This record gives sequence, C-alpha cells and structure tokens, in this order.
Amino acid sequence: MFYLRTLGQLSLHAADPNSPPILAHTKPLAVLALLATMPEHSGSREYIAELLWPGLPLSRARRSLRQTLFQLSRRTRAQLVLAGDDRLALDPEKLEVDLWAFDRALKAGQFERAVELCGGLFLEGFEHKAGGELARWIEAQNERIRTGLEVAYAQVIAAALERGDTETAVQHAKRWAERNPLDDQAQTTLIRTLKAAGDELGALQVYEAYRALLRRELQDEPSQQLEKTIAVVRETVLTAPDQPRPEASVPRATVRTPGTVGHDRLEPGLRFGLGSLLASAVVGAVTAAAVLALVLTARTSRLGEARPLALDDLRAGFFVVTSDSSGPGTVEVVVDGPEVRVQPAELNTHDLQSPDGSAVAFQETAVDGFNLAVKDLRTGEVRALTTERFDEYPCDWSPDGRRLLYVSGNLSEDRRQWFYRLAIHDLDTAERRWLTDVPITSGDGWAVWSPDGTRIAFVGNVEGNEQLFVVNVDGSQLRRILLGCGRPGRPAWSPDGQTLVLGARDPISTNLFTVRQDGADLRRVTTGIANDITPTWLSDAVVAFVSDRGGNPDVWALDLLTGEMRQLTTKGGMVRIVRQQRAFRATGWIDTLCIKPRAETVTPGQQIQLQVEITDSKGHPVAAAGIPLKWSVSDSSVASITQDGKLEVRSPGSARVMASAAGWRADTLEIASYPLTERHLQPAFVEDWRHSLRSDRWILYGDPLPYTRPTGGPDGGGIFVSNGDESFASGIVSRRKYGLRAGITVEAWGRMPFTGKHYETFSIELWGKPPPADSIDWRPSWDPVFMGLQVNGQSRRAYAMTKQHGYSRLPFPSDPGSWHRYALQLEADGTVSLVVDSQLQWRSPWQLPVLPDDSVHIGLGDRSLDSEIMHGPLRVYLGAKYLLPQDLP
Repeated sequence: MFYLRTLGQLSLHAADPNSPPILAHTKPLAVLALLATMPEHSGSREYIAELLWPGLPLSRARRSLRQTLFQLSRRTRAQLVLAGDDRLALDPEKLEVDLWAFDRALKAGQFERAVELCGGLFLEGFEHKAGGELARWIEAQNERIRTGLEVAYAQVIAAALERGDTETAVQHAKRWAERNPLDDQAQTTLIRTLKAAGDELGALQVYEAYRALLRRELQDEPSQQLEKTIAVVRETVLTAPDQPRPEASVPRATVRTPGTVGHDRLEPGLRFGLGSLLASAVVGAVTAAAVLALVLTARTSRLGEARPLALDDLRAGFFVVTSDSSGPGTVEVVVDGPEVRVQPAELNTHDLQSPDGSAVAFQETAVDGFNLAVKDLRTGEVRALTTERFDEYPCDWSPDGRRLLYVSGNLSEDRRQWFYRLAIHDLDTAERRWLTDVPITSGDGWAVWSPDGTRIAFVGNVEGNEQLFVVNVDGSQLRRILLGCGRPGRPAWSPDGQTLVLGARDPISTNLFTVRQDGADLRRVTTGIANDITPTWLSDAVVAFVSDRGGNPDVWALDLLTGEMRQLTTKGGMVRIVRQQRAFRATGWIDTLCIKPRAETVTPGQQIQLQVEITDSKGHPVAAAGIPLKWSVSDSSVASITQDGKLEVRSPGSARVMASAAGWRADTLEIASYPLTERHLQPAFVEDWRHSLRSDRWILYGDPLPYTRPTGGPDGGGIFVSNGDESFASGIVSRRKYGLRAGITVEAWGRMPFTGKHYETFSIELWGKPPPADSIDWRPSWDPVFMGLQVNGQSRRAYAMTKQHGYSRLPFPSDPGSWHRYALQLEADGTVSLVVDSQLQWRSPWQLPVLPDDSVHIGLGDRSLDSEIMHGPLRVYLGAKYLLPQDLP
C-alpha cells in the first residue's frame, strides 16, 4: 500500500505517510493527483494528456503520458494505475490519498481529523510549474478544499469554546488565520476568538498587523464588519478594571451571503446545538455562536457592503418544475422588484417555447420513438421536423427563432446502449446538420445557445467523463472548458454572452461556478454543503437557482457583484428551473451597430465569420439576444452570407455586406474581392522524393521511420510517407535553417486517403530548433514547433497550430484523398495564411511575434497507421509567395 500526499508538498510514500518520500513533485505524481480528484478515480487518457501537456498536439501529449506512466511503475515497482485502451484508473487496493481521507472526515463529521490531514494547499508549489488549464484546475481544487476547511475550522473552534477550552480554540483560529493572511473572515475569527479568551490586547495586535498588511499588499482597508468588531474590543480594553464590563450581545447571523443561511438555517449536516453554545458562552466576551456565525459567513466582495441587492430593481420571470405529494408540476416564479409571486403554470416541461412566444418545440410520439415537432401557437398547426428512427429531444431555440438545437438519440450497433448527439434544424430550409461528434450524456440535452447566436455551450461525455464544451454554431472551434471543480451540470449564458454559470458536483456538494466562455477566470460563487443546481440569469449581475441550503429545495437568487443571497420561495418542493422567459429581457435602445471584423479586402474562396457589436446611447454593449438580425449581400455573384454571419467570397468584384438589427440600426461593409497574386519567387529548397532520404538534408525521428517512394507523386515526383503508428509519430526535420526576415512559404503537395480511424494525420511544421540527430524513439515537445498545419483524418478537422494561439480551426479539405497543393505561409509581420491550389483558405486575425533574426527548420510527418498519408514534392520560398493587393510591395 502506498500513500499519496497532495495537501501540501506533493509526495508519494510507502504505507507509512511519515516515512521518507519515494517520489516528490514529479509529473507521475501529478497524474496520480489528477486521477484522485476524478469521479470513481478514473479518467480518459486524452483528458489527462491535454491537462498535463497543454501545449503539445494530442498525439505527442499521449506519448508523454505513456512515458510518465512507465517511469511511475519503474520507480514504485507497482501498478498503481490501471490502464485500459482509452482510460486510466487508480487502484484503491494499492493506494491511499490524503485528499480522500479529508473528504471522508468531513462527511463523517470528524472535523478535527480533517484539520489535521490538511497540511497545506492542494499540490502546494506545483502551481508555479503549471500553466493555463492545469493551474486553473489546481486553484479549483483548492477552492473546494478551502470551503471544507472553513467548515471544519468553524466546528472545531465552536466545539472548543463550548467546552471552555479557549486555548485550543485560539490555536485553531491562529492556524486558520496563518493559512489566510489576507482574508477578512479568517482574521476576524481570530480576533473574536482572542477576545473570547480574554486576550483583548492580542486581538488589537492582530488587527493592527492585518490592517498594515492590507494597506501594503492590496492598498485596501479592513471591512466595516471587522471595524465594528475591533471597536467593541477597544471599548473592552478601555473599560476600567473596577467597573463592570458591558454585557456581551449575541448578534444574529444574517441570511445575505453565499454559503450560509444564518445560524437558524445551517446547511444540511452542519446543524448542532446552538442553544447549548449560547448557554455556555464566556461572560463578558463574544459568544461561540457569534464566532461560528462569522466563521460560516462566506467571502464577500469588497464592492461595498451597503450596496442594495440588485434583485430589488429587477423584473424577471422563469418556470420551475415542482414535486409534491400530488406529483410533478410546474410553477411560474415572477420577480417584480422586491415582490416575488409564485403562480401555477400549465406547461409541459419538455415543451420549448420560441423566443417570441409564437411557437413551441416538443416531442411527438411515433411508432419508432420520439420525433421532433413544432406547434404554431397562433394557428394551432403542428409540423413534424424529423421522421428518422431516432429519439429527438428539443434543447434550445436560436435567438432569432429560425433554428432549433436538439439531441438525437439512437441505439448502438449492438443495441445494448443509447448514444446521443447534438444537431441543428433550420426551420427555413428544413436542413438538419450535426453540430459535433462529441457524444452527449443523455437526452436531457444540457446544451444552450449563446445570446448572440454564434456559439453553443453543452455538457459532453468523453470516455465516461462529463465535461463542458463551447463550439461555434457551424461546428468550428470546439473548445473543452477544463473546470477541475467537479462534474458539470447544465450551463447558462450571461446576457452579454461572455460568461457561463453552472453547478458542479464534487464529493461533498454541488456549488455554482462562473467561467468565461474561453475557459478563463473560473470562480466559485456559492459555498457550503448544499446542492445548488440549474442556474439561470435574471440580469447581468443576478442568477436564480434551486438549492436545499435552507433545508428544503427552494429557489434562491444571488447577486454576483456583492455576494448577497436571497431566498425567493419558502415552501420547498422545487426541483429545477426549466427556462427563463425571454419576454422579460429588455432589449434596450440600440444606438450603434458595427460589423466586425472590417475585412474590406478579400479573395475568392475565402470564408470569414462576421459579427456585430451593438451599443446603447451610453456606449454600453447590448447583447444581441432577442434582437432580429438580418444579413444580406448586394451582389450574390461576388459573395454569399448566412444568417449567422458566415461570409463566403465567390468571385472577384465588389459588394456591400449589410447587417440590420430589428430595423433600428444598420451597418454596411464595403468589400473588394481580388484574386491572390502569386509572386514568381525562386525556391530556396526543392525536394521531389525521387531518392531516399538524404542524411545531409534531413533528421529522421520515430518508430517505424518514414520512407520515400520514387514514383506516384504529382509532376513526375515521388512521395514521402510519415509511417507513424499508434505508439509513435514519425517524420523528418530539415538540417538547414531558414530565416524569417522576409517571411517564408512552405508549399507541398498532399494526398490524404483517410479511413476515418485513429492515427492518420498530415502535418507541415516550422520548428524553432531541430530534434536530436537520427532519434528513433522521440517525438518533439511543443517548444520546438513554432507553427504548423495539421489535418486529422479521424476527427476530419484541420488546424493551424501555434504556441501563442493554440489551435485555430481551418476549413477541412473537400477532397483530401486527391492531390492538392498546400502552402503554409508566414509573412514578415507574423500573419499566417493557408493557401490550397492557389486559393486562399484562411488568414489569421492575429500576428505571431517574429523577429528579423528568427529562423526555422522545416518539418513533415505524423502518422499513417492504416493508409499512406502522402507528401508530394516540396518547395520552400524565402518570402510570402501569395499576396493580397494591400500586401503587394
């Protein structure tokens, strides 16, 4: 049996956790720590590889993971990780983890044991080595642990005061304050505990030190609550010894902060005898109940304690599914300023009302399952949208009400289990399009359209792990949001479309988190042992959700700016919030509308995703949700545009692109389409593959090694095949370096007869440094790859990959099995372009940081497991070969 210490310094020990560590602060231990936090201590290889090696292409990350697991088994001489084809799991028979013991202690009410186990923050010090998603994952775990630790310290301090053991209470309060030197809550608890122990001078010293630290580090002042507490302490100190001290008052905890509901309504599992605490309180000092009420008060924002709850000025409404002795039902909760009305609602919870309220989407029972249908509420007409032998479930309407997002479920080939996928149905054209290949957990369809209609957030199931994703409505730029805070629930978009709120389940509770749509700025916004689920936005600052934090499941509202919380319903029986009524969302006055980006010079074949920026009379952004937006092009022979703003340039010429918002405001973009200019540059390097790979030109890597064939390529040339398999990628890197002062264009023919299986990838790369010479068992880390083009046959996706910008989705070749000429071009200003058969396919909206003295090596290769993924003749040009008119010298 081994013991993994994650709370504090990361280390692995033999059976005795106090024995010297076998390993400390290594990637193998990070794999163990990551698996230890996952449901059932199991996770997919892909998820773990992406989290621990975020900069590497997936194939390289998976290989690094394999090497890491090999190192772990070699150092421990034990199989701590059970490895399947696509999943990894910890063996609980061979490993104990302090984090597991911490969670068990909290659940069992063994709070002193929980405090004893927590020797520090989760993976303390490791976050400095981590970056990006891994650092956010570590912080999310720490947020969860802090919540449990706050509860544990609260109980331990209160219990010590209850039995009159003020020395122990002060020791625990000091440890908590030392862990959180800049936290008002922890420092105030220490001050009040010292006062309860009769050490008023010590309390004043703690206050002065804390105030000085706040001013020096944060240029801030202690909270008003702490100032009131210290005023009472000063008054006690100034009271003459021969005069009776003022009798201590027992303040009542207020139900206004996340994570608590006052001492009369503690979270489930935290109730204890407050009456006995009050009876045994120290005379003339703050009582244990007062200390506990403060300890259980969650962290609040410093935006102003006197700020009124934003809910008091709100007009909003939403439907809630209920359950009582008579069975399930639906109510409508209407918030009208400070007044809240709960009224019965006749609503089928599976019906989905359109944004303008004129129609509902619902399931229609058919012989072979459930089909998707829409009912016009004005005429009563019912129209069937699907007739396939699938089960369809409506998820969400597009903001303009013209498309419907839904889940389609079907039995697997062996008819043993159901699988679900997301699809979009266009009501105007009756076309159905699959949104993504990522499977959905079930027919519940936790998928929602962004307010501007350009993105969709959903919870997908990747090899048994439920994860949050964001994808463009055209299926491009699929992003996995690595939360690291538990199993995600149904997400909800903020009105500005920039932030998501959702519940996430950890081993103790379900709390609410907010995260930006790009995965940044993950924040826990509720705390405590409670189930906070199905959040919805009532405004840009207030969310409503169902929670049992009051003892019964009711609807609550949370002000995200102040952290204040308000209970909206009181009778219990609330199950989940179904949807918010869009009619309650005020659109506001539209003052300006602007099309972005301002792509005024374009070329035939180019595709550009256009959007609009809308502002009100004060210059504040206005969300496009619910605003009818119409796109049009003056000359359809030059370009076409879809109603979600995707512009496709067809031919040379000029045209006007127009966007109109509800007929109030409009903007016009003048575009001029020119064919690309192909410069007549002399190649700096030519390789036709008619001969074997020359060692003076190329460095080979991989196992099996790549090979060439003297015939079979275009223009009478030969072919190059990378030959990588499921274990190793393989390829070549040029020995020669090429300067980037004038830019560079790498042009290679490519033929990709993809079979749809794993490990079939075509790549052209620019490397900052070469690999070790003639390495067989080697695939480079991300650092050497300056930029590259990658086409993945299994996912049928193409990417531009850069260290600075990650993966940018490119148009997938329409006929990859035929020969095409692919040109990867880096201009002197850092702009990246992909040109296929002399047609511009993609041009980066950003520029890479290129210095005049920078140089790169040329790399080709990757994997060809079941078919030959071929590179044809290669040419390298020093300079940009393909230019738009504005780029011409």
